[in-house]
Amino acid sequence: SVTPDYTDICHSEVQFIDESAGGNHYFYWYDDSTIFSMGAEANPIHQYLFDGTHYPMQIVTNEWGCKDTAYNELYIEPFTLYIPNTFTPDGDEFNQSFQPFFSSGYDPYDFTMTIYNRWGEVVFVSHDVNAGWDGTYGGSREIQDGMYNWTIEVKTIANDERVSVQGHVTIIR
Repeated sequence: SVTPDYTDICHSEVQFIDESAGGNHYFYWYDDSTIFSMGAEANPIHQYLFDGTHYPMQIVTNEWGCKDTAYNELYIEPFTLYIPNTFTPDGDEFNQSFQPFFSSGYDPYDFTMTIYNRWGEVVFVSHDVNAGWDGTYGGSREIQDGMYNWTIEVKTIANDERVSVQGHVTIIR
C-alpha cells in the first residue's frame, strides 16, 4: 500500500508500506521517471515528479527465493496556477483586472489574495477566487501605474495544506 494514496503535485512524497510476510528483498517500480529501487528497504519513500495516475509495483522475495508481486494505483492531483504579471485597467475590453487562474487541485472556498503597494500598505484583499483586482484602492480611487506585490494563499484539495505564493504585478494604463 501507499500513504497517502491521494495527494497533489505540490506534496507528492509518498511512502510505500510493505504488507507481505517473510520478505527480505524488495524491488519497487514507481511508474515515473525513477526506474526502481531495490534492496532490503521494505517501506521506501518516493517523491513523484509528475501528476496523474501511477501504477507502482512491488516484488518481494523471501529467504528461499519465492517471489510475490503487488500492484497499486496512486493519483497525483495536478495543481496548476497561472498568475499574470501585468494588466491594463484602461477601460478597453482586455486585461481589466489582475486575477489568478487555477486549473484544479485547490479549494475555492479557502482562498486569500492580498495586494500591497511599495511601502507594504494593503491596497486590496479578496477571498473570492473569481474576483480580480481592478487597479483601485478601496474599490474607488485609481492608483498609479507601477509594480505592486501580491500574496496568494490557498488550500489544496489533496491534503488540506495551505500553499502560499508571492510575486509582483505591473499596472499599465
